[in-house]
Formats: sequence, structure tokens, C-alpha cells
Amino acid sequence: MKNNNYPEIRITNILQALDGLYDNLSFTKNRRTIVKDINKIKKIKNYINEIDLNIFNLDDKERKNIKKNISNSICRLEFVNYDTKLRNLFDYLNDKFNLFELEKKQISIEKNYDKLISKCKHTRNKLSHVTNIRNSFNGKESALYVFKIILAFRLLIIDEIGLSENIDNKMLNKYINLINKRIVEELKLEEI
Repeated sequence: MKNNNYPEIRITNILQALDGLYDNLSFTKNRRTIVKDINKIKKIKNYINEIDLNIFNLDDKERKNIKKNISNSICRLEFVNYDTKLRNLFDYLNDKFNLFELEKKQISIEKNYDKLISKCKHTRNKLSHVTNIRNSFNGKESALYVFKIILAFRLLIIDEIGLSENIDNKMLNKYINLINKRIVEELKLEEI
């Protein structure tokens, strides 16, 4: 996979799927919004939408387009952002299955858990929005981490449908250890 063209596309697809899955998992039900009171968020949105743009000497078309962009930008204001979603998902999976224990135990800030979440977010945004974002997975990292992210997706679904008690934890740990071994070897992470 390291030598395939654009291995980042594979990991971006699964990261996109995690974004959509988040809003459908039972354990995230109370973790989807940052403001619970719908009336407060309506007031905030109304306040932002009522900004007086006349002081900026805009023509009617510019003012109309900016108003539209403001409205579009704040339509999901009350919902948690993508990196919060990733952190909630990854924390849950690590607490339940130790999936990200390797990254949590890294001392180097360039290879630790926070950096992993940041790289996942930036890789998704880089390909989804066709932007030049640094701090994203390179080809090798994408090829290695796609296995862990796909496993994360599968474990979330298995857990959601109530089959996690049927997982052979010994086999799961063996598989996680194999993934981690490759990551350690190829990316020079510290072994745990």
C-alpha cells in the first residue's frame, strides 16, 4: 500500500465515514452539541445574522453574498467540531479496547495521541477540501494507519449493534499488536 498512488484517499474515506457515524452512535447522543439549549443557539445565530454590514461600503450583491456565507457558516454552530468527534471516538475505543494505547504512551509530541488526532483531521480536510495542509499523514503514515482507523470503524459498529461481548479479546489484542508493531517499525515510535 505504501507504493500505491494516493494512499491518503483510503484513509480519508474512512475518516469521512467516522464523521457521519459519530452522529448515529448511541454513546455520542449527549456529546453531539456544545450548546444544549436550542433557544440560546437561536439567539446567537440571530445576533450574528443581524450584523450591520453597511459600515463596510459593500454593494448589494456583495452584502447579499456575505450574509449568505455567514448564515451557511453558522448553520451547525451548536455541533461539536470534527477533532472533538475524533477525540470522543478514539477515547471511547481506547477505554474499551486499548486501540490507541501506543499513541497515548508516546512521549514525543510529534508522534503522540494529540498529533494523531490532528493528523487525522488535517488529512481529511486536505483531501476533502483540496487544500495544502501540512501536519497531515504522508503516504507511509496513511498506509499504516488505515488499518487502525478501519478497525476503529468496525469496532464502533460491532459495539453499536451489541456484539462487542462476542469479540475474542485475545485475537483482537493480537491484531492491534501487529498493527502497532508495523507502526513502531516504520514510523520509529516508542514501543509500549
